[in-house]
Amino acid sequence: VILGLDVVRSLVLSASVFEIFSKQYSVDRDYLDSFWRHSLSVAFMARIISRMKNLPSVLEAEESFSAGLLHDIGKLIIFTHLFEDFKKIQKTIKENPGRPDNEIEEEILGFDHALVGSYLAQKWNLPEELVGAIKYHHNPEEDPDSSTTHIINVSNYLCLKSEESGDLKTKSDRKAVLCQLSWDRLGLDTEREKQLIQLLQDEYAKAETFLKMAQGD
Repeated sequence: VILGLDVVRSLVLSASVFEIFSKQYSVDRDYLDSFWRHSLSVAFMARIISRMKNLPSVLEAEESFSAGLLHDIGKLIIFTHLFEDFKKIQKTIKENPGRPDNEIEEEILGFDHALVGSYLAQKWNLPEELVGAIKYHHNPEEDPDSSTTHIINVSNYLCLKSEESGDLKTKSDRKAVLCQLSWDRLGLDTEREKQLIQLLQDEYAKAETFLKMAQGD
């Protein structure tokens, strides 16, 4: 399979960003590891859903993978440049496990990681579809015509739910929030959800391999 230039660019950027943040900033290695495990899980789930939905081209499935990989990239900016606020956010998340993290970010910062990530994606000259998916993955009703945005919302939900239940190696205290519009647009149901979780577990070994590659191990 020959990947498009935009897809390759996002994959290379993600690996490069991991290396830059781990070497140039005092980033907690455990946090960074957890961050990338979640990002890779969402990327693999997004590609699984894209293939399941028979999107028009391989490129669209890989674009969904890229969007999943980069959907939380704004969190690294908050972590490295607004660390005191980041600690407040994490403390509030732990004290309020039922609240979505983006709402807590909005409360403390006045903006959330999705907005920051979309600005970064624009600066990297990534495709508008990817920029939109990063920006609206918590609020896909604001980008209702984008299949990628709907896929990332559902993928993020399913991965956080799996992390919360212990189905994946990484654990999360974050609240999994699903946009019903996205769920309905993708035509999913409880039985299909179980199938997707199983497929994600099968794909997770690949995510582990990519994580090691990104870390230079």
